[in-house]
Amino acid sequence: MNLAKRVDDYFARFSMALCNSDRRPLYAFVNRLWAAGIGEQEILFCGNGGSAGLASHYAMELAHIAGRVQFMAHSLSENVQHLTAMANDYGYRDVFYRQLHNFRRRPGDLLVCISSSGRSENVVEAAVDGQRLGYEVWALTGCSEAARKSDLVAAVKPEQLVQAGTTDTGIFEAIQLVWLHLVYEELTRRSAIYPQNPDTRRVSLFRDPKTEIGSAELPGDGDFPDFVIYDAVVFHQVQPGAYQQLMPDQTLGLKLSGRSGIHVVLASQFSAAGGKEAVPNAPALGTSE
Repeated sequence: MNLAKRVDDYFARFSMALCNSDRRPLYAFVNRLWAAGIGEQEILFCGNGGSAGLASHYAMELAHIAGRVQFMAHSLSENVQHLTAMANDYGYRDVFYRQLHNFRRRPGDLLVCISSSGRSENVVEAAVDGQRLGYEVWALTGCSEAARKSDLVAAVKPEQLVQAGTTDTGIFEAIQLVWLHLVYEELTRRSAIYPQNPDTRRVSLFRDPKTEIGSAELPGDGDFPDFVIYDAVVFHQVQPGAYQQLMPDQTLGLKLSGRSGIHVVLASQFSAAGGKEAVPNAPALGTSE
């Protein structure tokens, strides 16, 4: 096989793996990173080798988003002095999880573990210890049979697992770079339209997990409400700062805040996604499709 055919083969394998990757966890990952930015929560990344590069790249891109929301993102794979000291004194397995104790560890802080195989011992150790310390742990992995059965996958909740559709390490890293820049572009867009008024907050409204309708402004600060109403359409909270349309027959399985009573806020200043009509084809309160 000559070079041209090898290049064509690589692009074909990359395209197939990208198309075979389930995008729904990626949507959730973007929404959760956005919520972390709004909530001023720490976002930590870790990984080895090429995944260490991805961890640093993610942290750099998020930390340098220009807009009204700042992302406190850090890579645990960057500090050479710290890494070599931990590896020398305690062993390479401990280099990430020991760093977790150096951060403030507020509820809702994120730890994003990157491993194509899901079997890197120090990444798994960080995921397990991160859960114990109260971090919300996400994993970015490949989808090989070994990865699906790996300790990293077992350490995170299924809804916090983002898998690229490949068993090839190089293609996994290439897909992660595509996703990284997609994440950066989307968070930059949201940050640019976030309200400057500290007494208001802008939230994202979705028809379903992959269809964003637009964003709306909420009055006040503090906890996000359980439900948002805009133009007689009800949206329920799926992540802090992200709301999905409540269909007329949907009554069970909703996540409430835990406060006494149900917190409902009327939204204002709607901005449609992509310039489309506001809340198209959305059923009004008291109606059915």
